[in-house]
Amino acid sequence: FKDLTIQVALAKLETSTQGLSSSEAEARLTKYGHNALEDNKRNPVKIFFGFMWNPLSWAMEVAAGLSIILGDYLDFALILALLLLNSTIAYYEESQAGNAIEALKAQLASKTSAKRDGVFKVIDSANLVPGDIIRLKIGDVAPADVKLIAGESMKVDPSALTGESLPVAKKEGDEVYSGSVITAGEHEAVVHSTGSPTLFGRTASLVAQTVRHCHYQNILKQIGRFCIRLILVFFITGTILQFVGHNNPFNHARPAIGGPTLS
Repeated sequence: FKDLTIQVALAKLETSTQGLSSSEAEARLTKYGHNALEDNKRNPVKIFFGFMWNPLSWAMEVAAGLSIILGDYLDFALILALLLLNSTIAYYEESQAGNAIEALKAQLASKTSAKRDGVFKVIDSANLVPGDIIRLKIGDVAPADVKLIAGESMKVDPSALTGESLPVAKKEGDEVYSGSVITAGEHEAVVHSTGSPTLFGRTASLVAQTVRHCHYQNILKQIGRFCIRLILVFFITGTILQFVGHNNPFNHARPAIGGPTLS
């Protein structure tokens, strides 16, 4: 929508400067869903023990099992402690990144002024849909990705998304993204993206993907794969040497040296 004119954007969204009717808004809410980010909370116990399911942990778990069989309880305790330490570090890293996602969500506005049936009303931001006309003023947080359509010059603070330290000037036809703070001016805008498809939602999704593929876990997986390959090489080499040694003719019984003895 960035490169579209206001008229083309309104036409594409099948709306007008008068906003949506209540019935049309309800129909679009059913079609597009609520203006909210997906809640991907998982069982913390499952997450913790999930970090024990990787190549390096498998090798350590096999070693722990062999230690029990051989009665080497000291080695078993040491291996178990290392497994728990690995999971604890990984779980802490994921928790920190998860907190970053929750902090992003906390910045979203809970209420907004939207034009329904030709009149501006304060509604829950979660009920916004593409095509809604909203009013943004100083102190507001943009509840969705919008295109400015009418009003005075505006400044927004997009630091939550882009890291820019200074407010950015906006005018009619410009984009304001979800999570941006209005620092000056007042404008009407048309909503074109809500929920996960917004820039804010995509940013949160990238953070979540980073959580699932943290650098620490990637290093452990690489080490684990190397260890498994090394174990396989030693196993195959040992098997071949045993086979060769078993079939070596020099290892067969040799005739006794010396003549017979008289009893």
